[in-house]
Amino acid sequence: MYLGGVRTVQRVCVLLCAVVLLLALAPAGWALVPRMDLPALVDRSQAVIVGTVTGKRSRWEENGGMIYTYVTVRVEEVVAGAVGRPVITIKCPGGTVGDITCEVSDVPSFSVGERAILFLRDEFFNIVGWHQGKKPIRNGRVVGERMSATAYSGLIRGLARRGRPRVRTGRGAGPLIVESAVLRAPRGRRVGLRQTPGALGIGPLAPDVLMSDNFEGAWPGAWTQYGNPTWGKDDYKPHGGTYSVWCARDGAAGRDPATQNYANNMNAWMVYGPFDLSTYSSASLDFYFWLYSQSGSDFFAYAASPDDVDYYGYLASGNSGGWVHEQLDLTDYLGDPTVWIAFIFQSNNTVTFKGAFVDDVSIVAETGGAVINSITPDEESAGTDTEVTIDGQDFGASQGTSEVQFYYVSGEPNKVANIVSWSDTEIVCTVPQRASSGPVTVVTPAGTSNGYPFTVTFGYLGRRWPDPPVPSYEIYENTTDCAGEGAAIQAAANEWNAWTSGTDFEFSYAGSTSRAYGYDGHNILRWNNNIGGAIGICTTWYTGSTILECDVRFEDNFDWATDPVTPGGSYDVQTIALHEMGHWLSLADLYGGSDSGKVMYGFGSTGQQKRETVAEDRLGLNWIYSEPTIASLSSFSAALVGRIGALVEFDWLDPREVVGFELHRRSPAMPAFERTRTLWSEPNRQHYRILDPSGRPGMMYQVRSIYPDGRRQRHGSIVARPAF
Repeated sequence: MYLGGVRTVQRVCVLLCAVVLLLALAPAGWALVPRMDLPALVDRSQAVIVGTVTGKRSRWEENGGMIYTYVTVRVEEVVAGAVGRPVITIKCPGGTVGDITCEVSDVPSFSVGERAILFLRDEFFNIVGWHQGKKPIRNGRVVGERMSATAYSGLIRGLARRGRPRVRTGRGAGPLIVESAVLRAPRGRRVGLRQTPGALGIGPLAPDVLMSDNFEGAWPGAWTQYGNPTWGKDDYKPHGGTYSVWCARDGAAGRDPATQNYANNMNAWMVYGPFDLSTYSSASLDFYFWLYSQSGSDFFAYAASPDDVDYYGYLASGNSGGWVHEQLDLTDYLGDPTVWIAFIFQSNNTVTFKGAFVDDVSIVAETGGAVINSITPDEESAGTDTEVTIDGQDFGASQGTSEVQFYYVSGEPNKVANIVSWSDTEIVCTVPQRASSGPVTVVTPAGTSNGYPFTVTFGYLGRRWPDPPVPSYEIYENTTDCAGEGAAIQAAANEWNAWTSGTDFEFSYAGSTSRAYGYDGHNILRWNNNIGGAIGICTTWYTGSTILECDVRFEDNFDWATDPVTPGGSYDVQTIALHEMGHWLSLADLYGGSDSGKVMYGFGSTGQQKRETVAEDRLGLNWIYSEPTIASLSSFSAALVGRIGALVEFDWLDPREVVGFELHRRSPAMPAFERTRTLWSEPNRQHYRILDPSGRPGMMYQVRSIYPDGRRQRHGSIVARPAF
């Protein structure tokens, strides 16, 4: 599946009132769908519910051409919109009947007994945004989000009311109201403080206190202020000591709380950070606030952010009735090396009162649980039974209920690795299928470890075409948006074919067709309307590990182009076809930020062109369809070149025998070799030159070849010498 930017359409305002949700859905396959944030999900939904899965069943339909799975869900809460019954049925693409499976990577999976927030619509596929429209709930928290299920539901209600969350109780300052919120930091500033708390002069601190400020010292100190008027130090209403901070004290339009209220149309921020939570097992923001504001209209907010752009937290309005002790849980930021916190005050243009005061702020963190120090290697393929070694501490003497989790995609559960061996300081595991590049964590009863970065080169889905692997494909050129769509699809197939040297694989063009999609022995690519919000879907039927058939459908409601430069608002035929035909090879979607340059990256956008594979895509193709061979270096030399480092050169007899090389180095002071570079082999290239800027005389180098099956072969070592 390939996810892209949301195409703007007019929102359907009719609320869902169906007795059951039985919709004509797409067949199972691999889909490319638009990326959607929470406001977009709410805007496209006709109902949002919290529910528990009570059952599911799969069956063949459409004369044996499609498999669908029917999922029954007990409705626990209607968050927005309306549903007609306490139990609904969702008809999902794909499933297994007998020994044949039909699968879509990003159709959400359902397990009996699990709870989730579901975004629903009465359309072709009724889960909005495919996998994005299902938010699993575990231990009261929404998986992949930075808030509890209760807070997340409150945010959805606020967005459904078309505006920031608010409760109208007249023009007075009514009872204190608190709702969850996501706030965007002020534009035009992206310069953040990068010092440690100690360097910012907020010490000495206890070992478990990352920051503490009672505002008795110099102001603003470590804080950054935005807005006019904005937060400032004042002695009018302290919680303890002599001073607190007031929402409208500073700035050219600053006021005095002893004689004035806050101003209209305020957007005042005070921000602290970044601070590092990468090695802690728990953390929270602790503070006191006093609030008197127009209920439902003027808000005090406290929030945290992983990027100093989007802040997640809570809005409060009304009358607190005095000082309130509050905490903001920072659990979801554990493992992040850069975290920010902010206090915000926003007002409208009507009634004003005394506003918000904040005092005695601290960030408290605790160590404990596992710590990852390294992963070797830190770059590997997923789903290929490749082993990696995780070194660290406090993993536990035995695994027990602990597990290793690899990143998949935001909003979805991480992928759990199979464990080969486990000790208190070392874990050996395999990279799980469908893992993406991103943080790896060790989860123990004591908590979750820091997230250690890991790169997935490619993901393998565990199946392949039968020998000889030469799938034929037919094209129905039935979109009216552009000309030459057939040639663009053939160009995509030929781009994969260009990198199959040393394999038996080949896409074979079998001509034009006007066939419909379905399980009929023909592999086709065509356009259809209303395929469930996806840009494209690759339907795959397989049995065991053998692919039987693949069909690709492109959404004809979107605009398509084959131009040399793809116009904005249109999807490039060759780009999308190249990605979808990668699924024909059995390559999985990747969703990590560092995966964005790969053809198999699961998000895309209009106007984008990605018509050539990169080394990692080719590595996956060759791993699946090549047989391992043995090869050797023909020459190997290294020299120190002036002051720029060590130049390592080698020749490879037959570059088609391997898919890449790794350069390892070791200084006399190092206990073992470390990997410094990875290169991917290229057709007709035998000579390689690698510059190591950190190389010094006496540094020892090794080249290790990478075979299509993932094996590494170590070759002779050489010591760098001065060039002159």
